[in-house]
Amino acid sequence: MPPRRNASTKPMSIEPLTKNTLSIDGQAYAALLYKLDDNNGCLPTESSRVYRRLDYAYPRLLLRIESSRDTAREIIVASRNLSQGGISILHATYMYPGTAVTVDLIRNDQTVRRTRGTVARCEHRGGIIHEIGIKFDQEINLREYLHSTPELLLHAHERIEPEQLDKSILFISKHNEFSPEVRQALLPTNLKYAFKNELDDILPLLEKLDIIVIHHANDLDAPDMIAELRAQGFDNPIIILAKPQSETQAHLLSACGADTLLPWPCEHNVLACAIAEFILNDWTHESLTLLRSCVTPETRKVLVSELATRGVKLDQHARKLDHKALLADCRAIVQLARPLNIEPIRKAAADIAARLSDPESDSIGDEINELSRACTAAAAAAVATGTQRKAA
Repeated sequence: MPPRRNASTKPMSIEPLTKNTLSIDGQAYAALLYKLDDNNGCLPTESSRVYRRLDYAYPRLLLRIESSRDTAREIIVASRNLSQGGISILHATYMYPGTAVTVDLIRNDQTVRRTRGTVARCEHRGGIIHEIGIKFDQEINLREYLHSTPELLLHAHERIEPEQLDKSILFISKHNEFSPEVRQALLPTNLKYAFKNELDDILPLLEKLDIIVIHHANDLDAPDMIAELRAQGFDNPIIILAKPQSETQAHLLSACGADTLLPWPCEHNVLACAIAEFILNDWTHESLTLLRSCVTPETRKVLVSELATRGVKLDQHARKLDHKALLADCRAIVQLARPLNIEPIRKAAADIAARLSDPESDSIGDEINELSRACTAAAAAAVATGTQRKAA
């Protein structure tokens, strides 16, 4: 049974040994969640649901049940899933719809946010288990509570009204079949959109654009394009459409400065919902910048491993005098070093790549050897740091 997200994380405001009302934890808790998911798979899809429900598995959350006497009864409950508009919890007894509650939600940084809401539904799931749906008084930003990863594409909306989409958006792609497919998907919307494929044609438009969507493919590299757009001052949302060819590429695309990675091709509603994330929700430049800088531990682990591999390949290709392979290695190292914030390695790799592209450049064997050693050392240091954090 694969682990669920956050299943073992302990809320900061609750003692580790405190039991929830179901008195379950660990494997028993995980098994219950999977059983509930399996049972839900047999039910018809709720076409009226607006927000997606995403795994939010904490075995101990603090819930306050309000009363008319200005007092509150505190209990510990297990959570099941979270959406922009509410949370689903698991409790041992029935709770009446309309009951006012406050739940301590745990953010990605393990801080707690006290969130008020009202019980919207209570469903018996067998034995003493009741699933309680709580609607928040104010909607939340899901990305404060769940990390977006290649496996978990974090979009809050399950369905939208296409007419609500009315911003200015640019699609960047070099594939002829891309444009007709996108036009068909956006036909019901009020978006103002255009298609470009060269950076020189894009730069004059940046100040007028609300969102950019980049179609990552062999002939258009999204990480390099995004780095240039950010360097030119474009701070608005960027969405990547891609079909990653490897685990490493998927993690790199998710951490290269874009705000969403979306599989392509995808259903028209999925594309519309991904765009709606940045039109219908209240994003600020500060919140976007903060979330772009967050690299999950799993992504960091994958990128560090690839950096070490590229360091070894760099040395091997230098011995063979394979300039084409060396150039590919250096460009890959530049992309890996950006989200890992290893600026000396990024700059050295970029400089070597530029010199490799210049047929009149002097010999750079020493610089390549130094870069190879730096990649290996940086990867080893990152692994050691990660081991120390786990021990702590």
